[in-house]
Amino acid sequence: VQTYGRMKFPADMRIQQIANLSVVFSFMKQHVKLVSIGPQDILEGDEKRILGLIWTLIEHFAVIMINAHLQTDIRSYAELKETLLLWARHKVSNDRYRLEVQNF
Repeated sequence: VQTYGRMKFPADMRIQQIANLSVVFSFMKQHVKLVSIGPQDILEGDEKRILGLIWTLIEHFAVIMINAHLQTDIRSYAELKETLLLWARHKVSNDRYRLEVQNF
């Protein structure tokens, strides 16, 4: 079992809150590529960066769930989008309607 640090509860002081968030970020960095966000951004309520983090987590777990469900080996959200786009093009392509899917 890997440990990422020790958390302080309750975290009344800012330094304790940053330390607790640092533990969480240490864990996330082992599983998800984090860009331009750190514990201070969460603590300060930087909405743009927090939404970016949420989107990154959604992408990460969407790939995991799709791989598990479809038994594939997709490695990134970009690859997932391309695979879904190809699937959608295949599903709607026929001589009768002549539909073309460009993107989502």
